[in-house]
Amino acid sequence: MKNRITLIFTILFIIGSAVSLTVLLSVPLFHFDIDYLKIPEYANQTKETIVDNFNILMHYLIYPFDKVLNMPDFPTSKPGAKHFADVKRLFQIAFGTTLIGFPFFISFMRRNLALMYRNVLRFFLALPIMIALVGFFTSFDMIFINFHKIFFSDDSWMFDPNTDPIINVLPEEYFMHCFIIFAILYFLFFYLVYRSGFRKSKKRQ
Repeated sequence: MKNRITLIFTILFIIGSAVSLTVLLSVPLFHFDIDYLKIPEYANQTKETIVDNFNILMHYLIYPFDKVLNMPDFPTSKPGAKHFADVKRLFQIAFGTTLIGFPFFISFMRRNLALMYRNVLRFFLALPIMIALVGFFTSFDMIFINFHKIFFSDDSWMFDPNTDPIINVLPEEYFMHCFIIFAILYFLFFYLVYRSGFRKSKKRQ
């Protein structure tokens, strides 16, 4: 039972770490995408205005004690504010899971449990590959929509550009890039944990 609990929290730690790093990397990614995707051109806003308001949004989403979202150049409707509050809650869960799961992850590695649970780790390694195949044969749109249906209880994520103009500067391609970063980090973390068990076993032989 103790090993299974350690495994569960290790998995949560890896997923939480991948989410947390993706959230942090999404800020410099946006600063790149704003030019790469030419966001100011079709959003009809200056780059400085977009960046300033995006930074305010991300500060609200990342910092737990920032309770009010107030983007000076982008009004937010009640449904929009609720969705951002839900996103903030998910981010805080990811951050908290990373902190709580860390000692279990250390124990998992020290006790070399990767060999015992190699089939479980293989399953989690295969998940992003299966999702990527679904996206290849369908579209990122479907993955994006289903993701929101799973993690959010209502349709507040379906922004109306007239009441929540922030959506005009957050194109789908940007979210796709975030998903790609998460998938890479997720796969890399699970792979390193999976391989660590075999490296340790070879050293003991």
